[in-house]
Amino acid sequence: MYYLAPGVSLAISTPFNMSDWGGDRLREDTRWKYGTPPMSNANYAWVMHKIHHLAPNGIAGFVLANGSMSSNQSGEGDIRQSIIDADLVDCMVALPGQLFYNPHSAP
Repeated sequence: MYYLAPGVSLAISTPFNMSDWGGDRLREDTRWKYGTPPMSNANYAWVMHKIHHLAPNGIAGFVLANGSMSSNQSGEGDIRQSIIDADLVDCMVALPGQLFYNPHSAP
């Protein structure tokens, strides 16, 4: 993670598609304002974690697996739609494959 300014601007690259993230212990977490992320994939848990810690007018940029833009598994589509409906998304960009040397720990 790279912090540009605490809570105001964040640029984040999280572990892609993390399945063993302890979601079963965090079902009622206050960070899940836009829906409870699936226990099998932490992509949207990371997104909502960073949204939760942003300043009211803060800006964040996320690097996620391309599948995060279209997945509807385990409520991910509903979470994504809620974040879009809350007017928190300016754009989404699909990057080419093999952009990072190790996609499980991208910079």
